Amino acid sequence: MSKAKPSIQFFVLSGIILSLHLIFWVYQSIDERYYLLDSQEYVKAADNLRQEGTLFSGDLNAEPLRIDHYTKRPPLYPTLLALCQWGFGHEKYILLLQLFLSLFNLNLVWQIGKLMGWKRKPYWLLGLLLLLYPAQVIYANLIMTEILFQTEICLLVYGSMLAYRSRNLKIFAGLVLLLILAMLTKPIMYLFGLPMLIVWSIWAWQWKKPLILAFGLLPLLFVWGYQEWNESRTGFFHFSSIQNLSLLQYTTYNLLQNTYGPELALHKADSILYASLEITDYGESQRYLQGACFAVINQHKGEYVFFHLKGMFNFFVDPGRFDLYHFFGWETVGGEGLQIAFSRGGYRGVLNYLADQPLARLIFLLLIALANAFKLLCLLVFPFLKKVSLWDRVLIVGMILYIAGLTGVSGASRFAVPLFPLLLVVSMSVFLHGERLYQLRSKRQ
Repeated sequence: MSKAKPSIQFFVLSGIILSLHLIFWVYQSIDERYYLLDSQEYVKAADNLRQEGTLFSGDLNAEPLRIDHYTKRPPLYPTLLALCQWGFGHEKYILLLQLFLSLFNLNLVWQIGKLMGWKRKPYWLLGLLLLLYPAQVIYANLIMTEILFQTEICLLVYGSMLAYRSRNLKIFAGLVLLLILAMLTKPIMYLFGLPMLIVWSIWAWQWKKPLILAFGLLPLLFVWGYQEWNESRTGFFHFSSIQNLSLLQYTTYNLLQNTYGPELALHKADSILYASLEITDYGESQRYLQGACFAVINQHKGEYVFFHLKGMFNFFVDPGRFDLYHFFGWETVGGEGLQIAFSRGGYRGVLNYLADQPLARLIFLLLIALANAFKLLCLLVFPFLKKVSLWDRVLIVGMILYIAGLTGVSGASRFAVPLFPLLLVVSMSVFLHGERLYQLRSKRQ
């Protein structure tokens, strides 16, 4: 039986995808705006790894030495940058790898759809959603971890779907390795071993395969060992110092600002920071900072829950003003940015900010926000699609909610980039299911 020939729509969509990636890559090669603030720390970690043999994302000659830089950036991405520096003379060549990974991830959308039994492929919908999500091609052309992490996230979901269908132990072993690589890319994944263990325990019990449960314990053992290694270097048992920094600078500060206003919030957050810096022992300093931040959250539990949910909403709908303005060099025109406008004035602050933007940019940002809102709406519908198997829904929605939930109040656009292919899967599944229901109703009438 011969395979169906690719349609004209397939070739048009492929041309759009390739053209977008190549145009942005050529533009970036000329404009050379490779770096964000976080990029500098990844590059510094790569420099220190290559030159000094140590993973440190700051200045090793600084006085006093910033201990948090030993664990702030996980090792995988700095290692890849160091290889690019060593092999090609510049870390920018990692953009070529990210370009291919971005194309690979978009192809995974179809592969996941094939596993889910899509009868046809709505090429036009994927093309439209991609055109209204410039962050995909922007982050493929920045020295940042988002596209690499996107690949790991998509493969974890795709591999889990394959593992459930095949019960192949080799796939489970591969998923363990993949999860560890994801942890070594983004610290947010270090807790993912717990939900994965729960799911695998259910499968191991259903299939009477205890080895699956043994595989599920390996990521937890790795996390424990990695934190032991970090404690040996810093004196504090933890996975990454970015956790406490984010807890203070984003969660606690934004919560205080939302409650008391910017001036008092800055004073209270600074008092926590300065008190922690007065403690000379790094481990004790971090334990104090953690405790003080959790005390603030506990004191404002109701406000925090509401603020956390707003952050998750922003995570999904933020149009990525910062991404566009940085990539095209519009920062001086754009002003402070949507996240700052939101933290200072809520959604009214966002509307006031948008009203001051040039009309063409405003329209484009609103279109992106509408496309993001459409994907969020599809995500709300997707768990109830009975035509999609229960475990497929659990795996896809579980991964999306895990990332969005742990991102919390820091709900900026770039944190959602790793989930873009999965949100495409969700959106197209809902569209195809809705279209099928419409066709059935039409036939009945």
